[in-house]
Amino acid sequence: MSWINGKNNFLFGGQKNFLIIQCLRTKYQRLSFSFMLGTVVVVLGFTSGCYQPLGVTRPEPATGIHPSTSSPEIPSSPEAQRQFQSAEEDFQARRMNEALAKFQAFAVRFPQDPLADDAFFRIGQIYMSRDDPYLASLALERIPADFPNSNKIAETYELLSEIYERLQRPEDAIFSLKRLLELSATRSEKGWIYRELAVLQHNLGRDVEALESLEKAWSLAESPSMREEIQQEGEAVIEALQDEQALHQIVRRFAGSFAGQFASLKLGELYISRHQDAQAREVLQEVSANPVVPSYGEEARRILDTLLESADVDRLALGCIVPLSGEYEQYGRKIVQGIELAALPYLTIGDTPDDIKLIYRDSEGDPETAREAVRSLVQEHKVIGIIGPMEGGASAAAAEEAQELKVPLITLTPQEDIPALGGYVFRNFLTADQQIRFLVSYTMETLGLQRFAILYPDDQYGKKYMNIFWDEVEARKGLITAAESYSRDRTDFSTEIKKLAGIFYTESRKPVLDFQALFIPDTDYKVGLIAPQLAHFDVVGIYLLGTSLWNTPMLAQMAGPFLQKALFVDGFFPQSTAPLVKSFVETYSAKYGDEPDVWAAHGFDTASILLELIVNHNVSSRAELLDKLRQVREYPGVTGSTSFTSGGEVNKTPFILTIQDNRIVEVGYVLPDETRKAMSSEASVFPLSRSYRSEAVYQSDKNFVLKH
Repeated sequence: MSWINGKNNFLFGGQKNFLIIQCLRTKYQRLSFSFMLGTVVVVLGFTSGCYQPLGVTRPEPATGIHPSTSSPEIPSSPEAQRQFQSAEEDFQARRMNEALAKFQAFAVRFPQDPLADDAFFRIGQIYMSRDDPYLASLALERIPADFPNSNKIAETYELLSEIYERLQRPEDAIFSLKRLLELSATRSEKGWIYRELAVLQHNLGRDVEALESLEKAWSLAESPSMREEIQQEGEAVIEALQDEQALHQIVRRFAGSFAGQFASLKLGELYISRHQDAQAREVLQEVSANPVVPSYGEEARRILDTLLESADVDRLALGCIVPLSGEYEQYGRKIVQGIELAALPYLTIGDTPDDIKLIYRDSEGDPETAREAVRSLVQEHKVIGIIGPMEGGASAAAAEEAQELKVPLITLTPQEDIPALGGYVFRNFLTADQQIRFLVSYTMETLGLQRFAILYPDDQYGKKYMNIFWDEVEARKGLITAAESYSRDRTDFSTEIKKLAGIFYTESRKPVLDFQALFIPDTDYKVGLIAPQLAHFDVVGIYLLGTSLWNTPMLAQMAGPFLQKALFVDGFFPQSTAPLVKSFVETYSAKYGDEPDVWAAHGFDTASILLELIVNHNVSSRAELLDKLRQVREYPGVTGSTSFTSGGEVNKTPFILTIQDNRIVEVGYVLPDETRKAMSSEASVFPLSRSYRSEAVYQSDKNFVLKH
């Protein structure tokens, strides 16, 4: 809290350090009586002290706000005036030691002089400038005690309230503010004091008194912005209350006021979290019909609409659309197994009304089948959300239908632009852009590489990744020094390698490498052919960079010795040493007799997020689930740290991999600062806990229900 002399524009003291000065009383006892009188005199100097708690701006004193008294019966003597003026000149010149001695001497020599209260006021100021609130309080307390008609009374109580707070004497601070309130004449001054009182009362646990003070300040506010500030302060007090009885007390005590209506909103949310919908409707309907604050009415109506929607939604039913037949059946089965494993911590025994239901539909890899699956899950089974599909065309069709029916859907596809199809659409899978962004970020920011070359297949996949890589390197001020393409059916890459190495047009076999890393966006098989040929032409000592297609045991078997400086990324690595991944792999392998792949891992993480929100975060409607999904930040999943943007796109921390001793291993990776900040800019609804249980009941081969 800062105190500013309005006349002299001189700043004293500024931090709320609440010092407890242990030695002051001993020091004070050693002072002579005359010096003690002087010590107590000068504390309250600056006539426009300004306290700014919780963003409160101290209003300028209005004329007449501090009532003046009648002229003293005995005028100040010329000698007293000369001595006071001399002390005042030292004070204005900031010669505080000299000023303090003179004001103290004045108080001893002229204790009844009309200027004595001003001298005590200056002594208080000087001690405040020395960060000595105890001695300042002794000086200031003399003014109301010995000079009750002083024109410094208001300023004295104002400064004493600050001093008492610093000395941890809140009751005295409250008393001073109430005395100041009696002396205040303007609405702005009274409003400021009520806000100060509210802070002290709240700190003492007197929340009802604090809200009463804020209600009075709110009624005195002269602008909408000021009312909004006070309203937010009252909301903060109420937000801290989780007890139903306390909220009921505020609703009754402040009926028809902003505090009462905000408490009604909180009480409604509390009832909804307990699934007491009738009680929630009762407390919210009055706010909706007669809102004191327009936003409160809008919020009450939104919650009431959610309650109406939840009546047509089974909050415990979750839909899953995956390929259970056709070309992608093996991947669909892996997703199902990952989802099953995520459901295990929620298992219960028996079939009860509180059981979670996971309802599966076969996408068949067909867009229209996927679209119809969404309609069936929403209209027949009333699911609260949907996982899948994984195929590009099926995912796009399902996303369009989910947007139309306003049901949150999380796809498991790398196809670009899926979340752009609507606000209810999310993705939980690494895209090409995300793979390359992390790969380039690691090589440039962690390894310090700046110069790159690209060797890519002349097909849609190769061109896509080549362009993304090139753009990302240039965006980070790196340089692409060479790029060569080859046909899809090619197995001899000598021509392209010679061109990259600068030996194609010369007879020399000594390569001239002006790049530090070579990016090859192709399959494990093609890379297994290329790597030995690079070594044959002595293109060695550089990093070889790749995509998730490199993450196969076959690559290490084919060309392990030639890939010791390889770097590539993937969304899942079952051999990771991370405890969470190790536990997942062990549990999965024990249950299914197989190692999980990237699809099983993403099914597991996606189901874990949704089940946690539904059960432990008490989500009861599709709109609420949508809102919670947008708040997910840095979920600690087996596929890496997962966040969703407001647009539904996923931000993930992928696994950075390399090859050592003819096997794939994980490289330690730290997120760049700007990426970490972007991913954690909003409050997170995680980390999660799991406490619910479930029981699997299969209905058929292609379409079945997992009840929990």
